[in-house]
Amino acid sequence: MRDPVRALTAAVRTFGPAAAREKERLLVELAGRARLSAARLVELQDALLFLLAHPDAPAVRAGALRLVPRLREWAEGLPARRRARLADSGLAATAVVDTWGYPLLARLVRLFPRDLELDWDTLEDTGPLQAAVARTLLGAEVPGVDDVTLDWDDWLAAAREGPEQRDLEALLALFAPLAPAEREARFDGCGLPVRWTLARAGSARAEQLWPVPEVVFQRRAPRPLRGSLGPLVRRPPRVRRLAPGEGARFVDFAAAALAVRQSEIRPLSHGNPQDVSLADCGDGLTVALVGVVPDYREALESLYTALLLQNGVPIAYGPASVSAACCELGLNLFPEFRGHATRRIYAQYVRALRHVLGARLFFLTPYGMGVGNPEAIAAGSFWFYRRLGFRPTSAAVEALARAEERRLAHQRGARSSRAMLLRLANTSVRLALARPAPEPLALGRIGLAVTRRIATVHAGDRERARRADARLVSRALDLGRRIPRATLELVAPVLALDPELARGPRAERTRLARFLAAKAAPSELGADAELLAARGFLAALRRAAAP
Repeated sequence: MRDPVRALTAAVRTFGPAAAREKERLLVELAGRARLSAARLVELQDALLFLLAHPDAPAVRAGALRLVPRLREWAEGLPARRRARLADSGLAATAVVDTWGYPLLARLVRLFPRDLELDWDTLEDTGPLQAAVARTLLGAEVPGVDDVTLDWDDWLAAAREGPEQRDLEALLALFAPLAPAEREARFDGCGLPVRWTLARAGSARAEQLWPVPEVVFQRRAPRPLRGSLGPLVRRPPRVRRLAPGEGARFVDFAAAALAVRQSEIRPLSHGNPQDVSLADCGDGLTVALVGVVPDYREALESLYTALLLQNGVPIAYGPASVSAACCELGLNLFPEFRGHATRRIYAQYVRALRHVLGARLFFLTPYGMGVGNPEAIAAGSFWFYRRLGFRPTSAAVEALARAEERRLAHQRGARSSRAMLLRLANTSVRLALARPAPEPLALGRIGLAVTRRIATVHAGDRERARRADARLVSRALDLGRRIPRATLELVAPVLALDPELARGPRAERTRLARFLAAKAAPSELGADAELLAARGFLAALRRAAAP
């Protein structure tokens, strides 16, 4: 007898009326099953996620939605030992174990109370935890954690606020009074494994769906994307800025969607509910961009986290930061969605970054091409991005690529060897959407220039440098009290690299004041445009960062 899960898995990427009828039939058949094996449950979860993202008929989507709660029933019906083997699969009623950071754990504990706990069985070294906890206690308490005759159960039993509080909750509460940066550094340095049991509805992968006003059905196979990205990218998508309340719900949704897949992006852990934009790119694809709260912003980059949704289903994520209209591109498709309209998804991602963040040049470093990155080599990243229009910055690699293209054109079915891909990887690649193309800032060298100036001008005294540079910039730009102190102290050491800052044209100083105001605003979306307009300052910055 044919296995219906295997049959459904084989059918999900086929489209058309006959394919839709076959999927509907298989979904009905599976709904009648009393139980499924552990291996088939994971396979079915992936198939359902794909069907919910790319349904080809209303009946198919309805059938997939009916099976999502059944996944939880079937998993709960498995013997405990078999269910334990499904750890980290993201399946309902199973567990995910990871060493998440403090902000994300605090969010998850709030969203899924009593479902997260320290995984003591996999914690090999309690030394870092003991040292970090001891630094948060009163002196009279320290012997309680130093005594080798007492274990952590004894100490945590005494530290809990009540019998219902879990060990993880007690530790989070212990670190909570510390300043945010110190709190994260101390807690994260402990390397604590945490077990998240997906017991609550809405926590499993297949249960995480963002509501959409309209489902777009895919009634035929997607057309391959050919030619230049220009015509597609130039068309602005429909962009909706979320109100703070809905923005807060989306940040929670996005953080949980990544955490259940054992992924964590630190900017998203500090996601800003007042800076969430949804770009509707058509065909059911939405690119969501989440900014960071002001206290966690960078001096020159505008940081965002992207979550891509297909009909409300998370399908990919990546960091997205723009500086001087340049954006380093990175996108991770979840495994069950790879190989399906991938080039079109990347193109729409570039489109959203172009129109929401103002990026006009996209680039990837040699790491993105495969230097020190075996996954990029295995995926043939160089050729993937070349077909999207990216070109090497290295003339030698460009010549090598053209020679390899000629060879491949004359040898049907030939592919580049691993050795060739490694040679092609020795370059950055760029895609310019405007002429003249902007030039990425050498952020690492700019950071070194700031360090060098602190050493020579302020004798290495960083506290003095912070105060002095803030005063210098405030006077030069006539800021008064318009800019919050935290933002001013963040950006001032970079602005102070310009020796002509106080003597520059008034228009230039006005632009820099606007840049600072945008860095402090609830949304950071306007900041990079103001930075880009300050051409004199950017030129000074490049001179300061020159080798």
